[in-house]
Amino acid sequence: RNPKARFLSAFLDKVVSNDHLYIRDHCCHFNFACIDAAQTIPGFLKLAAVCTDGHWRRQHERVDVKYWPYMDFVLHAETAAADARTLLQHVGAWDKYGASGWARDAATGKSLAIFESKDVQGAGEHATHSEWKHWQWYTPESELQVEAFYRSDYENPLFHFVHDCLTCITTTNETTSNSTSTTTTTTN
Repeated sequence: RNPKARFLSAFLDKVVSNDHLYIRDHCCHFNFACIDAAQTIPGFLKLAAVCTDGHWRRQHERVDVKYWPYMDFVLHAETAAADARTLLQHVGAWDKYGASGWARDAATGKSLAIFESKDVQGAGEHATHSEWKHWQWYTPESELQVEAFYRSDYENPLFHFVHDCLTCITTTNETTSNSTSTTTTTTN
C-alpha cells in the first residue's frame, strides 16, 4: 500500500479513533503526554520511530532480507484486483483460482473475481477512507516527513511506489490560439 496512505490510515485508526486505546496500550503505556503528542502527523511520526508496530512499520522490513532475492512481484492494495489477475494469469491459475467465486455482486448476483468487490468488508471497522482525508491531515512539511520516514519503501524497486504530492495544487492554463499549455504546481 502507498506509504503515505497507509501511514495516514494507521494514524486515523490507531491514534485518532477509539479514544487512543491502541497507542495507549501498545506504545504510550498510559503516558498521557505521549498520547497527546501523537495527535498530529509529526507527533505520530516521532512515536512511530520508537514504537515498532505492523500497522505503520516500513513495508520492506516486514520481509526478512534473505527472501528479497526470490521476489519478483508485489501486489498493491490500491490495484489488488488488477495485480492479482496479472500474477495469476502469469502462473496459469487465473481461470481456476481468480476469475470467480470470491464474492457476489449485490445487484446482479454475478460471481466476482478476486478483489473485485468494491465494498470495504475486508477492512470492516478499521476502514478509515484515508485516501479522501489527506488534505485534512497532511501539510506539505508533514508529507515530506512521512516520505522521508518511508524512504526505504519508496526506494525498493519491487514496490514501484510513486512520490505523488498529496498537498500540491496543480492548475492547467491552456491558450488555444497558440496551442500553449502551462502547468503550475503549488503547495498548500
